[in-house]
Amino acid sequence: MTRPPRFSEWPARWLLRSYPRSFRLRYGGEMIAFFRLQRGERQYEGRLGGLRFWREVLFDVVQGALKLRWRRLGRPGRPSSQGVNGRRGQPPAFRTETEMGNILQDIRISLRTLFKHPGWTAAAVLTLAIGIGATSAIFGLVNDILLRPLPYPQPERIIAVGAFVPEQAYERRWVSYPVYSIFRESQDFLEELGAFSDSRVTVDLGGGAERMSSVALSASVLEALGVQPALGRPFQPADDEEGAPLTVLLSHRLWSERMGGDPGTLGRSIEIGERPHSIIGVMPRGFSFGAEDVDFWLSLARQPRRATNHYLKMVGRLKDELSIAQAQARGSATRRQIPTGAPGKFSEAVMRCRTLQSEMVGNVRPQLLIFLGAVGAVLLIGSINVVNLMLTRSASRGRELALRSALGAGRLRLARQLLTEALLLGLIGGLVGAGLAYLLSEVLIALAPGGFPRSPQLGMDPSALAFTFGLALLTGLAVGALPALSHSRPDLEGGLREGARGAGLSPRRNRLRNSLVVAQVAMALVLVTSAGLLVKSFMTLSAVSPGFDTRHLLSFRPALSSAYADEERRKAFYQELVQRLESHPGIESAAITATPPVGGGHIGEGFAILSRPLPAEGENRPGADVQIVGPKFLETAGIPVLKGRGFDPRGRSDGPAEVLVSEEFVRRHFPEEDPLGERLSVGSYGRQREVRIVGVVPDVRVYRLSREPRPMIWEAASHSWSRTWALSILLRVPEGDPADLGPSVREMVREIDADVPLTSMGAIDQRIRLSLAGARFRTLLLGAFGATALLLSMVGVYGVMAYGVVQRTQEVGVRMAMGASRRQILAWFARRGALLTALGLALGLAGAVLATGMLESYLFRMTPLDAQTFALALLALAGAALLSCWLPARRASRLEPMSALRCE
Repeated sequence: MTRPPRFSEWPARWLLRSYPRSFRLRYGGEMIAFFRLQRGERQYEGRLGGLRFWREVLFDVVQGALKLRWRRLGRPGRPSSQGVNGRRGQPPAFRTETEMGNILQDIRISLRTLFKHPGWTAAAVLTLAIGIGATSAIFGLVNDILLRPLPYPQPERIIAVGAFVPEQAYERRWVSYPVYSIFRESQDFLEELGAFSDSRVTVDLGGGAERMSSVALSASVLEALGVQPALGRPFQPADDEEGAPLTVLLSHRLWSERMGGDPGTLGRSIEIGERPHSIIGVMPRGFSFGAEDVDFWLSLARQPRRATNHYLKMVGRLKDELSIAQAQARGSATRRQIPTGAPGKFSEAVMRCRTLQSEMVGNVRPQLLIFLGAVGAVLLIGSINVVNLMLTRSASRGRELALRSALGAGRLRLARQLLTEALLLGLIGGLVGAGLAYLLSEVLIALAPGGFPRSPQLGMDPSALAFTFGLALLTGLAVGALPALSHSRPDLEGGLREGARGAGLSPRRNRLRNSLVVAQVAMALVLVTSAGLLVKSFMTLSAVSPGFDTRHLLSFRPALSSAYADEERRKAFYQELVQRLESHPGIESAAITATPPVGGGHIGEGFAILSRPLPAEGENRPGADVQIVGPKFLETAGIPVLKGRGFDPRGRSDGPAEVLVSEEFVRRHFPEEDPLGERLSVGSYGRQREVRIVGVVPDVRVYRLSREPRPMIWEAASHSWSRTWALSILLRVPEGDPADLGPSVREMVREIDADVPLTSMGAIDQRIRLSLAGARFRTLLLGAFGATALLLSMVGVYGVMAYGVVQRTQEVGVRMAMGASRRQILAWFARRGALLTALGLALGLAGAVLATGMLESYLFRMTPLDAQTFALALLALAGAALLSCWLPARRASRLEPMSALRCE
């Protein structure tokens, strides 16, 4: 055993400086003496005795400092005029028990109370954790996409610009280079106005041709963003001029991974699209603009400048003295004549401005707000459950609260005790909810579709964690407020009397609990109905037939270089590739197509029926989607010919061009006529061609499943080689996963031309699943929220009914002793639950009618007021609520009369 270390006064004096100066002068010496006496009476064994000694000294001094610092919560008591032990002349005593000490005592009592009832505590914590965790995870999504500013200087002053045509009430987000030039020269409210366009190009960095992501932008874009290269120089206006030397800015990732981070890279030349580009700079680490995972940025020198090419988006920076509203007013004040793309035709347009962040978010904002509202409703339903638990628990503690009140505890002290318990529940629920939010964030990252901007950055960052614990505190306060107000003034006479009848039967408190249950059921019905609409819509969309057999299909696109500008060479390449593919033992058939099924886009053209009066000059012609395919495309895709015949399998190019038309084309333009043999003039702007209809095929959803079929014309590639450049290949395998053929396909292309890379390779089934990713994401989230709300609301109904049974146990005994049957007791309790459920369903039905209108744009072939969905949601919620009522009522009906009368 070692002796206590020598007490040194300087640490204590240093810590005592946190006390008021008047207190230090009066009591400092006495406190130091007190510490010396206290530590001298204890024994400190082992090598760490001195460390334990100073730890206790610091703890006591800091605790005392905190007590005295909180003057409002607790001040030292007035010195006793009698001195110590009532004798004058002794140092005056001071009161050490303060309000801060009372708060610490409340925390200790609350922790003991919570741990004394682990089941009740676990139910409350888990309920809050589910609501807080889900809300925090969705907030992380909202914060990352909607709230977090873009990583540019003064991002709120960066705006996206579109060309709005008032006559057509249509806004062009993509414009041609001439339109961009007109807007740039005619505006006076932007410091800079730039244009950009993203694409994938063929690049040779020394290891062979490969496809990479690029963005072509004007020099003014980087000035508008306020970003400069980390190495080298930015684009200059001269770099944008037509015929200027081609220049490129590398991404930091490409520079460090593929070029070793060598500063000597500047000035080197790389092949992009078979043309040399000089490297002039490297952008900062993490910079990305125009597309995801951009590899490099190109100048506009080589971009097309025709009025028919609408490929540019515009972005600018506001002048310092203007707001976004003033910019919009100025942009709308002047009408400009812009080319439409048709020869010699112009239309009036004005500039429409919006912040760049809102442009990037696009259609995601309404979805996120719907998710946030739904998860907020789940949290509110869970909080109501905990409030009911707190009210029930507080009512069962009536004797305890009455006793504390009789011993001198004021209403504020009792309310603080109950509020402390709720805050502890909220904090513990917040801790568990933070872990749950992290797991849910990982799930959101995995499920988020590609259309969600900035999805790779999603997660629980410090701001989301701060939101979680702030929400936990707010939830704890909200949960504890009603019990604190309701039970902080106990009935002393009734609460202290052992076995008092009717304890806890306050009509006011019962009405409060019943009202909360009605609100739960109403909110649950809104969520269940919304989830039901999305589930039905998704099931309807998933059941839509694309019009062809999607199994065992693979598509890819060879990225041909300018060396294939010659029509004959391009034709020979595709024909040889198709022959090689068909000779492979694992491939059943192969064909070429301009746009691969599902996600490949479409080509829209006007047409005229030559057997009818032709449209007048300048009159709009009817339009149709045009698909250019090879002779074996229908066989490869599994598309039957409903009428007439298919294409000539020999792919002959002599004679008139033969086309097939879809059923929708026939319904619109030949509803009562035979279309076979009819001749059409397809095309516009002086590029018309005459074709002849030889067959009718089913409607095929080539673009996406959710897009209703439009009139479609299928044209043979043998007549259209001059109009095609980038064709895709569609191939079918007899069995297995078609993606397994990827290496073999690449090897066949490499044997024909090693400089032709492949892009967009993927199985058609996988493309269909990806096209449904957004709808699946919405359905899963709202479906999970609806199921959680249903479960929590049923728990709430069950809890209130079960507590009602406990409250009325003696009354049940009296009724049964007076002749009431078990069936009557069961009906008595069931009617009460049914009334609460009916009120909740009525309110929820009105709320669902209003809320589901926000889902209209996400529904497929149905309206927000779908009667079947509403009926199923009502039945499901009513059935679950009545089951929750029936279980406690059944227990009440099985009580023995004598046991019920003796229950208290």
